[in-house]
Amino acid sequence: SISDPEYLEDFSSILIKMDKTDQSQMKLLAQFFLMLHSNALLGLAPMINHIRSLSVRKKFMKILVAIAARNLDQFEKLLASPDENIVQWLVDITGHIPGEKPVQILWGMTTNTSAKVRRQAMKCILTRDSTSMATLFPKIEDPSKEVRQVIFDDLNRQKNEMGEKLLLEYLQKGEFALTDQDHILACYRTLGRCGSSRAIPFLEQVLFKSPWQRIPHKSLHRQGAVAALLALKTKETIKILSKASRSFSPAVRMAYKRGREETQC
Repeated sequence: SISDPEYLEDFSSILIKMDKTDQSQMKLLAQFFLMLHSNALLGLAPMINHIRSLSVRKKFMKILVAIAARNLDQFEKLLASPDENIVQWLVDITGHIPGEKPVQILWGMTTNTSAKVRRQAMKCILTRDSTSMATLFPKIEDPSKEVRQVIFDDLNRQKNEMGEKLLLEYLQKGEFALTDQDHILACYRTLGRCGSSRAIPFLEQVLFKSPWQRIPHKSLHRQGAVAALLALKTKETIKILSKASRSFSPAVRMAYKRGREETQC
């Protein structure tokens, strides 16, 4: 019974006041928390958000991970909680537990009905294994912008051959479940940031030759190609952009103008 959330509420006010000088008190709390049933995580996990001291928060997280790892089957049942904020913290805890079983749990949470939970599960998976991007990439069309942003943020960090290949295939295929302006432009910008000269022939074709007659909003794709070429920043892309700025085609000149304006916003 003492592991139930209502009995643990008072510990929140104690943890808030603690800092790195309270090591002996933290040790006593750790000994107590580790004797609790794994159900205690429903009450303890949300307390992380209120702890001000970074060192205390790290130690507290280690305690929660230890409690969860003790009985993963029981812990997995807690993830069915209707409180998405609690589940979000439980997913974060899962991400810190070593072994294959926690990874399987995380993959299961990527299909959760809560966008916050899906987002947290994806972040944990990518932190553990960067090569998982190939499997997670379809989430680039998740209904939630926050979830899609996890994909973009990860690919935007550095040049990435896998990310470049995935984005090129996605854009070349031209079958978009999401066709809004922000999504399309984000795909092109990210291709420019994570890509290389391998992407240039495709971007040049989009800008000047408009390869997809059946796809609406060709002007948006031209604008995206300009944004990607600007992000690539090579001698070759500078020449292509200069050509676009002086093109006889009003559509190409407009795409150049809007693409440059968009990257300066």
